Amino acid sequence: MIEPPGEKPGLGKVDFHGIPFFAITHRSGLPSHEEFIISSAGFWVQNAGNEWLLTRRPDLHSQDAPMKKGVFAFNVLASVAYAGAAFAKTGPDERDTRGMAAAVSCDHSHEGGRREVRVGQGELQRMLGDWGA
Repeated sequence: MIEPPGEKPGLGKVDFHGIPFFAITHRSGLPSHEEFIISSAGFWVQNAGNEWLLTRRPDLHSQDAPMKKGVFAFNVLASVAYAGAAFAKTGPDERDTRGMAAAVSCDHSHEGGRREVRVGQGELQRMLGDWGA
């Protein structure tokens, strides 16, 4: 794992309405641009993975490649789930859409909630674009 100097990522238990997950954690109080980069890194990896898959296999939908299709579907469906949580403004505080919205928001009141919905819309649009490719 690549770590920025002085950073010590960890794993933390996260609960989404009774469903246990884990999150890669980082220290709080980071500058906004660093918070945004860390919060959006998972989406970037999912998007890059799907771009790589579709570039190498543009006709993936018609191929016998269950593992590659599974990775592709997981990336799309995980982003759809994150977008749904952003629209509903629900889930753990560690959710990436909230972290991204908070990082670009000067005002963490009602405007931050609208920004999280916009972050969710952008992620949904990117992934559904891949799904329809």
